[in-house]
Amino acid sequence: MNPLLPTPLYSMYRLVCNSPDCGGIAIARMPQLIDQDFTTNTTSHTHAYYEILWFEEAGGVHTVDFEDYPIQANTLLFITPGQMHRFDGVTKHKGYSVILCTEFFERYRDATDFVRCSLFHSDDQSPYGTLPEASVPLVRTIMDKMLEEQSEVQYGNQEMLRLLARILLLELHRSIIRKNTLSKNEPSASERLFVKFRNLLEEEYMHLHLVSEYAERLDVSTKTLTNAVKSVTNQTPLEYINERLLLDSKRLLRFSDLMVKEIAFQLGFNDPSNFVKFFKRQTGYLPSDFQMRT
Repeated sequence: MNPLLPTPLYSMYRLVCNSPDCGGIAIARMPQLIDQDFTTNTTSHTHAYYEILWFEEAGGVHTVDFEDYPIQANTLLFITPGQMHRFDGVTKHKGYSVILCTEFFERYRDATDFVRCSLFHSDDQSPYGTLPEASVPLVRTIMDKMLEEQSEVQYGNQEMLRLLARILLLELHRSIIRKNTLSKNEPSASERLFVKFRNLLEEEYMHLHLVSEYAERLDVSTKTLTNAVKSVTNQTPLEYINERLLLDSKRLLRFSDLMVKEIAFQLGFNDPSNFVKFFKRQTGYLPSDFQMRT
C-alpha cells in the first residue's frame, strides 16, 4: 500500500479529559460505555488518563494510533495518555473499561512504575495483549468488585477502588500474553534504569532530544544509559527518543489543525527545517505529504 495515498479515516485530535490530575478511578461496562458518547468514542480521540479495555468476546476492530487491532476473545488494550484510539462504531462489544488518572500512578509511584511501564507507554510495542482463560475468573471478580464499590456509597470506597486497581494491574502484568520488553520478575538494575528513562522520556521528549541530556538528568553516563536500554530492549536510547518524537509528529500532522512549522516548535525543534529533515529521515517522505493523507 502506498503510504502517501489518502486514507478513509477522518478523525480529530480531541482531548477528552481536561484534568489529568483528577485522581479518579472509574470502571464501566461495554457496550453501555460506548453508547454514552457514541460520537466521541467512534471518532479518533485521546485522553489525559490511562485506560484498560477488556473485550470478552471476538468481533470487530479497535484502532490505536495508526493501527487496526482485530478483537479476539479476551483481548486487552492498554491506552496511554496521548494515544489516539476509537471503537469501530459497528460492533456491540462486551467487556469492561477501567480508567486510571495520572494521579493514581503518582500516589503509588514506587510500587507501580515498573508495572505501568510494562503495560502502558507502548510507543515501542503493541498496546495489545491477550488474557489467558485461566486468569479470566479472577480478573472478572476484581472488575465486578470495582463496579460494586463504585456504585455503592459507603466508608472506604475510594481506598477500596485504589487497592483493587493495584491488584488488577499486578495480575495483568503477571498473566497477560504479550510480546513484552520487561520481565515479570523482580526488576534488574538495568530494567529499573530503563523504567526511569521511559518515564523521563514521556515527560520531556518535547524538550530533550539528546541521549546525553537524559543521562545527565538521570545522573548516569551516556554509556551506562545506552548499555542498560540495549540490554533490556535491544534498542538504543536515541531510537526511543526518535520513535517518541515521530509518533507525536504523526499524531499532530494527522489529527490537529497545526501547520508544520507550529508542530516543529511544539516538539522542541528550533528550526522547522530541522523537523522536516528529521521526519524525512525517519519516514522517507515530507511532513506535508503525510499531512495531505487526511
